[in-house]
Amino acid sequence: MVTARGASPDPPCVVGSEHGARSRVWMPVFIRARDCGQAEIEAIRRGVEQVLTYEGRPEAEVSVYLTDDAEIAGLNAAYRQIDAPTDVLSFSQVETATDAPPIAPRGVGEPILGDVVISLETARVQAARRSASLADELAELAAHGTLH
Repeated sequence: MVTARGASPDPPCVVGSEHGARSRVWMPVFIRARDCGQAEIEAIRRGVEQVLTYEGRPEAEVSVYLTDDAEIAGLNAAYRQIDAPTDVLSFSQVETATDAPPIAPRGVGEPILGDVVISLETARVQAARRSASLADELAELAAHGTLH
């Protein structure tokens, strides 16, 4: 999981998921967040799980980290050479720049697909612009990041 630089004053909430009541499939979606409520956390989980189910990867693991504009701008600069905040970044643990295999090749258990980092500040601005709830915006950003 992409982690914050330095210690945070408020401990984040970290949750796993056991959705898929019909199929009883464990979907490891880990969310690390501060400053958001249960409705937002459930929306993020729902956005990721919908993508994983649609893509036929319901047991793949994804982590989601909610941060602020300053931290995501630093990540954006470090990994994309764009010195500005963005709404969502994805860090795949499956795709590689070399011929190295993914962490857990398909068929040997589902892999850790990667990490999704979302700027809560930018999500709030975007939600207000389109008259949407923060939960809806976060679900969309989580799904978007998972697709990458």
